[in-house]
Amino acid sequence: MSEGGVAADIKEGPVGLGGWLLLPMLGLFAAPLIGLAGLVDFSGLKDAWPYLTAVQASFIVIELVLNAILLFVAPITLLFFMFKRLEIFPGWYMIWLAAAPIIVIADAMLGKAIFPEMFAGEDVFDKDTVRNIGRSIISAAIWIPYTMRSERVANTFVR
Repeated sequence: MSEGGVAADIKEGPVGLGGWLLLPMLGLFAAPLIGLAGLVDFSGLKDAWPYLTAVQASFIVIELVLNAILLFVAPITLLFFMFKRLEIFPGWYMIWLAAAPIIVIADAMLGKAIFPEMFAGEDVFDKDTVRNIGRSIISAAIWIPYTMRSERVANTFVR
């Protein structure tokens, strides 16, 4: 403590949910909307369900659960952490960013292994999958270093 009773460890620099930190916030708001758009891929599932093997059906259920976590639960939880300015936000945000490309790649590879007839003669990494992987890698490459080095992040998430 310094004279006057104010803590001596107050940091100078930008503080609060502003500046470049608004872009990750917008991304977290957009993730559930993007997830809703992705549910269109499962629209034909109802008709195909009776013809799926147990392994295929299990894969679909696990994929739906992981997508719900990655695209709905995690972003909403991260937004809660962000608006509460909790100290755990930066770490969990970086984990979420790093997990996204890994999950997309694993999903595509497992999908090809479990549904070989669906991918016969086709590359598992189609244009949409490559775009999703690229987008998630670029996001991680930009926002993980920003989160680690930003004075605003260090000064904002202190609770």
